[in-house]
Amino acid sequence: MPQKVLVIDQDEPERRRVVRDLTEAGMVVVEASSTVEGLVDVLEEVPEVIVLAEEMPPLEAEDLIRVVRRLTDAPLIILGSDGEPTEVSALERGADAYLRRPFDLATLLAWTRALLRRYRPSSPMLAFHPQVKGQACALTGTEKRLLACLAANGIGLTSQGELLTRVWGGNASPDMAKLYLRRLRHKLEEAACGLRLVSLRGVGHRLVQADTEAAGLELRADQ
Repeated sequence: MPQKVLVIDQDEPERRRVVRDLTEAGMVVVEASSTVEGLVDVLEEVPEVIVLAEEMPPLEAEDLIRVVRRLTDAPLIILGSDGEPTEVSALERGADAYLRRPFDLATLLAWTRALLRRYRPSSPMLAFHPQVKGQACALTGTEKRLLACLAANGIGLTSQGELLTRVWGGNASPDMAKLYLRRLRHKLEEAACGLRLVSLRGVGHRLVQADTEAAGLELRADQ
């Protein structure tokens, strides 16, 4: 069975080049051009290796690695920027390999194959396969998009309007958003996955570490 790789990079020519080479090597490749799209694919596609560009606004590279590591234990290859290298920082926060641009595609392919050989998935990640009263209760597609949208904003608040646009394409009411937020909050609490959804009335919503009391503190997803 072909192995699945997720490539997240906003640089379209580079992303296409990577996707082409990995596909020609016999892998199933899913591609994403934005942070939210990529995080949704982490949840829905369940890739066995993730190739992630270091520069993916609005998150800083370190925050993005933390969020991805909270959602999956799949091997993570960082495609570094052409500026100051941050290899040590990326590896310390959970990346498995770091390739600085411009990188050789043969090296990327070798790393991908090596990590695929080593990877053995652990138990399903609780963030989207919570156990409720002993039975699996996976997030719905909408709940996954909602979680990814919130995570993509890192420490920033996500407004109700932004959620309606990015999760539902503007085709949902505020009451519908509130319903899904309540459901997601409940599932995260039941899963004990380390994340908590906090809402500030009239301002917005954010994810924080489960043991964080102050809603204004930074989301940290260190393992």
